[in-house]
Amino acid sequence: PEADAALTISNIIDFETPDVETTTLFDTSFIQNGAEITTSTGFYILESDAFAYDGSQSFSARRTADGFTISLTNGQPLSLTTIDFGETSRNALTDIEIFGTATTGQFFSEKYISDGVLGLETLDLTNDSAFSLYQFDEISFRPADLGRGAHYDNIGYTTAVPEPGTTALILGGAALLATGIGRQRAKTPKP
Repeated sequence: PEADAALTISNIIDFETPDVETTTLFDTSFIQNGAEITTSTGFYILESDAFAYDGSQSFSARRTADGFTISLTNGQPLSLTTIDFGETSRNALTDIEIFGTATTGQFFSEKYISDGVLGLETLDLTNDSAFSLYQFDEISFRPADLGRGAHYDNIGYTTAVPEPGTTALILGGAALLATGIGRQRAKTPKP
């Protein structure tokens, strides 16, 4: 990382959960590796060679027009690095829209179209997408213009970790503040 940049931790949501049966309908949320995916109508974890390019488990919204939102369970902001997506059942184009408001207050929306080949394709967002360059409290996904459903897998994300010097500075400032408050209380006469 650059000298003034925060360190990052990379992680991935791959929907490979040994305790979950495939085609399991979840109510409205799924948590893996510190990230939570929520949708209003529920979703499925799918495993089918016809859907996923590698036969791995993937994610599909219960109704094809529904989208989902990803956020971190610890409340930290995140950035996207990669996502695999494709049409849910046939060799057809599908498109997705990724949108959200960055922690800087800027709203971003980007659309991507699949190649139309059956199975998932990897969308690499590093260094050329607002969703990899900015931090977001939550990021939303939905099918875009074509109106077809999509399935998703291997959602890669990063989260910033304060540098040790920044953490030490914050803790040192809190210690000084606590010491000052303690001295002020000690000087104040009791009634």
